[in-house]
Amino acid sequence: MGWGWVSNMTVPHADAWLNDPAGSALAGGKLDRIAGVIAHECRDHLRSSRFSVGATITLLLCVLAAMVRIGDFRAAHTERDEFSQRWMVSVAEQLQRDETIQIDNVRAASPLGVLSVGLEPITPARFSSTKEGIRFGESRAAQSVVDALFGRLDLAFIVGTLLSLFALALTFDSICGERSQGTLSIVLSYPISRRAILVAKSVAAAAVVGACFVIGLIAVATSQLFAGIPILSPAAWIAFAGLSLSYLLVFVGIGLAVS
Repeated sequence: MGWGWVSNMTVPHADAWLNDPAGSALAGGKLDRIAGVIAHECRDHLRSSRFSVGATITLLLCVLAAMVRIGDFRAAHTERDEFSQRWMVSVAEQLQRDETIQIDNVRAASPLGVLSVGLEPITPARFSSTKEGIRFGESRAAQSVVDALFGRLDLAFIVGTLLSLFALALTFDSICGERSQGTLSIVLSYPISRRAILVAKSVAAAAVVGACFVIGLIAVATSQLFAGIPILSPAAWIAFAGLSLSYLLVFVGIGLAVS
C-alpha cells in the first residue's frame, strides 16, 4: 500500500504523518522504517505538554535536592569542625588531670548523599568511646521533625517516584492513543512488523525519559561542583545512573503493556 492510499484516508493527524520527515523514512529499508517511527515518536513526546511539565518538575526538584543535600553536607562538616575544636580543649584538660581520656567525635556526611541519603537519617551522628564501651548519640534526622516523618529529598527519591510516574505517563496510551486517533493504521500500512513498531516506541520513550534523568543528574553534579564539594567517586555516579536507567526501563515496559 502506497502513499496514494494513505492520502485518501480521512483520519486525524494523517497530514502530520504525510508532511513528517519520518514518513519518507518509512518507505526505505527496514532499519530506516524503524528509525522513522522512533524519530516520529520522539518528536511527539518532545512536543507534548506531558514532557514539558515532567521535564520542568524533574529539573527543579533535582536542583532543589542538590541545594538541600549541599546544605546538609556543609552543616555536618561545620558541626564536626566545631566539635573537634571543643574536644581538643577537653582532651588537654583531661591530660593535665591525668584522667582516662574520653574520645568523642561527630560523623561527617558523605558527598554521595545527594544521590541517595541511605541510612543517614537513622545512623547516629555522634559517638563517645569510654572505658565502659561505646555510647552512640542521636541521628541527624532526630533533630528535625520533618526529616523524621517524611525522610529526605535526594535523586533516588526523584527517580523512584517522579521519573517512574513520568515514564508511565508517556507510554500508557502509546498504542491505544494512536488507535483512537487513527494514526496507527497509517503506520501499519507499511511493511513494518508490529514487533518493530513496539520496539521503536519503547526506544523512543526510553530515550526521552533517559534524557530527562541525565539532564537532572548533570544539574545535580554541576551544583555540587560549583559548591566546592567533591564528586568523590565517579564510579558510584556511573553505577547509580545505570541502575536508575534500568529501573526506569521497567516502567516504560509497564506503560507499553498497559497501552
